[in-house]
Amino acid sequence: MPKTSPTEALLALFAGRERAAAIMGDLTEMAATRGQLWFWNEYARTLVRLGWRAPVAFVAGFAGFALFMSFLTFWMLHTPPAWRNASRIFMVTGPMTAIMTVPLWFALPYGAVRYGFRDRFVRLACVLFLTSTTVLFYPPALSPYFAAAALLAVVTAMLLRAWRMPMIVLAATVAAGMAALVVSSDLLSRVYHPYVPDPGAFHLRGWIIIRLTVAFSLWIAAMVCSRLHGWLLERPPISDRTIA
Repeated sequence: MPKTSPTEALLALFAGRERAAAIMGDLTEMAATRGQLWFWNEYARTLVRLGWRAPVAFVAGFAGFALFMSFLTFWMLHTPPAWRNASRIFMVTGPMTAIMTVPLWFALPYGAVRYGFRDRFVRLACVLFLTSTTVLFYPPALSPYFAAAALLAVVTAMLLRAWRMPMIVLAATVAAGMAALVVSSDLLSRVYHPYVPDPGAFHLRGWIIIRLTVAFSLWIAAMVCSRLHGWLLERPPISDRTIA
């Protein structure tokens, strides 16, 4: 049999150390009679079965982010009175409520695919997604009330023991996503400014660079989310849920 330490380490990324050790033990024992070809076939199937959620969740999150960013661009272009003075939105609704919206456009679909809608992290993200998105799109009669609702949801989650950890994971995910987007956008404007497409023009190189920069920023948010979710919200081996 091949050495199991590298294969087990890879499996542990998706299943956790204890479950990975148990799976590798079973595969190694059965491979003694079925051969190495069977071992590698089953090992590959196990990796796919345990690890498919992470890449699919990232694609879903990236697609959700891109979709709502396109909606925001369309809204800004077709409702100029509301967006002529962007600072007014922040004064009426509160800067934190408006700023946290954009990372939630990634965090909600990412979490929904990876953890399911029964997960408290995802349910909390859904509430803040709905309230803060309404705030950012700025219907004047509704935005202050939805901003208050978002703030109330955050405060309530921090006060309730069952929801405190999901709120911490969500806050860290949003903060990491926003910081990564701001920093990467600033670096992009400084380093690759000649390749950034002008408004109304399309340049393939600039389009690719921008998309890769956004993907890298969202990947940082995904890593923070998955690590904290595994540390704070999952309890192996009592629960059979994994980080995949």
